[in-house]
Amino acid sequence: MYCWFDALSLLKEQRSCLIHTELTDDNGNTPWDCFVFVHSVQPTHLGLKQPSNAEREAFEDLYKAHRNGRLQNEIEYLEIAFGEVINRQSKEAITTLSRLSEDMKKQRNLVAAETYRVISLQIRQNMWEAAIEAVRERFEALQAEMKSSPWDREVRVDNMRISHLKVVEKKAIMTGGRI
Repeated sequence: MYCWFDALSLLKEQRSCLIHTELTDDNGNTPWDCFVFVHSVQPTHLGLKQPSNAEREAFEDLYKAHRNGRLQNEIEYLEIAFGEVINRQSKEAITTLSRLSEDMKKQRNLVAAETYRVISLQIRQNMWEAAIEAVRERFEALQAEMKSSPWDREVRVDNMRISHLKVVEKKAIMTGGRI
């Protein structure tokens, strides 16, 4: 959000280490929430310069590249699991799905982690058709997310604005009105 265009462009090219776009800060805000917040407040309330159009576009490109890279990694593991489910290789499928579930827990994506846990449970109970359908639905959800614009996502700007304005007000009180 506060980076120069060159720094954002460089980060976009760093494919070897994907930035996790869904991790939240201590207030529960994702990088995209913070990005939208920066564009929703007056520059005087921001305390920093407003990003240029090039910086905005670079951040959006960076966000999409890393989001899609993370989603593509998940899709690749899911393809392996799908092959194992289709071939009714229960042990292998459960191992792959457990790995996916653990990865999702590390990424704090508890909904996806639970989805993979449920699919594993379906396999253990020989509910192969349900497992196949669940994997297909997850594929579709991941592909739809890759195609979506980050501007379509729900953000927490209102809560963040309130938090930020409280900080600005506190700073104004502490400095005798100088922000």
